[in-house]
Amino acid sequence: MKNRLCAILALAAAFTLVALLPTTASAQDLSQVDHYKCYDVVYADPTQQVPLKLGDQFGFTSNEVLDPVYLCNPVSKNGEPILYPEVHLVCYRIIQEQPDPVRSVLISNQFHDITMRVKDGRLLCVPSKKTELQ
Repeated sequence: MKNRLCAILALAAAFTLVALLPTTASAQDLSQVDHYKCYDVVYADPTQQVPLKLGDQFGFTSNEVLDPVYLCNPVSKNGEPILYPEVHLVCYRIIQEQPDPVRSVLISNQFHDITMRVKDGRLLCVPSKKTELQ
């Protein structure tokens, strides 16, 4: 289940990055977006909740941003080049003030076309720069 969640997060992150990339990439041309592999993180410092209003195609929500839970690195899939090696994602747990209505969406990607039921937002993935420490 955790691996499936990471794959879903990586795909969601890819769709998020389409809007951020300085290219002509669109939802129909995902070849200009990297794939991501997400890793669990351990965050030792106490996390302060950060209030944040988020808006997407489903509407606007008031949220509290909590602790980071995943670090997602761009990956080479089957030897393909990594297009944006400096762009990583850090995914934070979020709590919404009001629950979202359940929606049905059709997702199309290289693995399948599938209809999914979408519930409340649980994570916010933020483009980040990563530096490895000794």
